[in-house]
Amino acid sequence: MYKNKFIYAIAVTTFLSTPLFAEAEEVTFQSLIEKFTNSIISPLITLAFGVALVLFIWALVKYMTKAGDEKTQQEARQMILWGVIILTVMVSVWGLVTVVQNTFFDSGDVNTAPSTPQFSL
Repeated sequence: MYKNKFIYAIAVTTFLSTPLFAEAEEVTFQSLIEKFTNSIISPLITLAFGVALVLFIWALVKYMTKAGDEKTQQEARQMILWGVIILTVMVSVWGLVTVVQNTFFDSGDVNTAPSTPQFSL
């Protein structure tokens, strides 16, 4: 009974993994880093930018809608200040990473501007 399930599991795994080997390319450390960066790091950076921007806009709306409440406005001012600081640091680090990448890992194209984070739904 377990033998049949084991054979079935191997057959399904082999069938599902076949497309992974269809384009058998040489696996190098650089290709692994590129796949990791493109599939995990880039979406996380985009998500972080999006969350920071949404929280900043939320603080602006909170500040404008609570015109009579001084305590809420003070909290909103703090959130706005921290939002500006966080967004500035994020953009600065992104620029620094681009400079380091272009300095040490030259792609050969000097006139290429750094790509901006893409927000996709």
